[in-house]
Amino acid sequence: MKIIYRLFAIIVCTIVFIVFWGSLLEHDPWYLLGIANDKYNQLQDPIIYKKGLIENIPEKVIILRIDDVQAYAWTDVTKKMVDMILKRDMSVVLAVIPSRDLSADIETKNYLIKISKDKRVEIAQHGLLHTPNEFMNLSYEDNYEKIKEGKNLIIKELKVQPITFIPPYNVYTNETEKALIDLNFTILSAGRNEFSLDKNITKIGFNAESKVSDSNELLSADEIMTKCDESLKRDNVCVIMLHLQDYATDGVLDKEKIKKFEDLLDRIDVNTTTFREMVSSS
Repeated sequence: MKIIYRLFAIIVCTIVFIVFWGSLLEHDPWYLLGIANDKYNQLQDPIIYKKGLIENIPEKVIILRIDDVQAYAWTDVTKKMVDMILKRDMSVVLAVIPSRDLSADIETKNYLIKISKDKRVEIAQHGLLHTPNEFMNLSYEDNYEKIKEGKNLIIKELKVQPITFIPPYNVYTNETEKALIDLNFTILSAGRNEFSLDKNITKIGFNAESKVSDSNELLSADEIMTKCDESLKRDNVCVIMLHLQDYATDGVLDKEKIKKFEDLLDRIDVNTTTFREMVSSS
């Protein structure tokens, strides 16, 4: 009987030790124990486990980057825009704000989990709280903790590990960049026309947008593509920054505005891709 008690005590102590050790190493303890965990089984694809970087962009491509995807806001616009994109066999990057109650908004959460399994859809991390200058004037340590918190929320709620980081308002510092590298992000998409195939992290900023910030008018498809054509000639890639709210009125899908988005999709005459797909094919 004493032997059984001792064996039981050893087993309990071993489990406690592994759980504690796992938490220190930022791993799921059950994963360290070898017990299957849906969180790891449902991650988007194996690319997350390597530090893959883009070495070159051999052909002209466009990335549709939809910012401000979040819980309890513009869900109908999100679904409509993604549906329009996928029906044309195009790709899209959804920049998700992690802290906006994804766990409570079951409709949005389940929708994002579902579409993230489509290889044409990439889930990117859009800051943490999405406040103005969220990552400015912060130490490396504070940048690291905020980015890590957002990343863990996306992993927990959406079962996807993001490799692309999009800072709110496209603003970041050198300390932000250092933290992203240490947190194994591959892509930083921020400032206008920012482009660098750096050995530590690839920077591909936006080149065109759906609306100029100080205007209420959406840009036409021709205006957007004129900016895109310049970037395509220069770098072989154009990132079009889109915001869900630009295609809504009073928080609801605006059919007139969404027609302009449809015009844009019809105007695109090169392949679309995601940051993740560029990494996996490089």
